[in-house]
Amino acid sequence: MADEGLDLFADGFSFLEVPRWHEGRLWAGDMFAGQVVAFAADGAAQVVMTVPEVLAGFGWLPDGSLLVVTRGGRLLRQEAGPVTEVASPLNGGPVPCNEMTVDGQGRAYIGLFGLAGGGLARVDPDGSARVVAEGMLLPNGQALSADGRTLRVIHAGRPPGREMC
Repeated sequence: MADEGLDLFADGFSFLEVPRWHEGRLWAGDMFAGQVVAFAADGAAQVVMTVPEVLAGFGWLPDGSLLVVTRGGRLLRQEAGPVTEVASPLNGGPVPCNEMTVDGQGRAYIGLFGLAGGGLARVDPDGSARVVAEGMLLPNGQALSADGRTLRVIHAGRPPGREMC
């Protein structure tokens, strides 16, 4: 297959996921490198945050600080200084975390995936957490509506009456 008409935008990353537009740049998580990367229009990359675990998702709080969730359920915040742990919403709970969206009130919605216990958790600005949706195998592709009132989640689940292979 020819690459005619295609230009390489960025290279040298382990696994880019969770693309987001923010402040005029494309942002992505290099999941297995544990990095949040911001890209300029010419593809120049800036590592904005590094975490010591597999990165699962990220977003921004209303004050502009960066919030990251790890696959193991640690919620980390980066302001002007060092990275601090905000919460461990599931205390290393029964299922891994996957993706995150932060709303205008600073509530983080975190996907939980697993054959027996997938769903969606909400972590409030005070660090308290609760499961707000259950019965999802792999909640992914989160997006807030333009008015911020509706969270849409692509949900991979099993059809009614069918077992997974």
